Amino acid sequence: QAINGSNVFRRAFSEVFRRRSLLFVGSGLTESYFVNLIAESLFSLGPSAMPHYALFTAKDLEKADPEFLAVRLGITPIVYGES
Repeated sequence: QAINGSNVFRRAFSEVFRRRSLLFVGSGLTESYFVNLIAESLFSLGPSAMPHYALFTAKDLEKADPEFLAVRLGITPIVYGES
């Protein structure tokens, strides 16, 4: 609700995503609302010059599309274990 109901939150997230390197830990990057938030940022501000990373277990990465994360969202998935 906070993400969808607050333009201020979405703009703030977009600025942080664009200007800082982020490490996503337990972030739910397989959730559509979160992917949509990042995609909105990329659409309105363009790609970030900063690298972004996300930690996944091998099991959790099976639920995501690593190529989509890397190419479309600019987030490099890092696998740290099986489960």
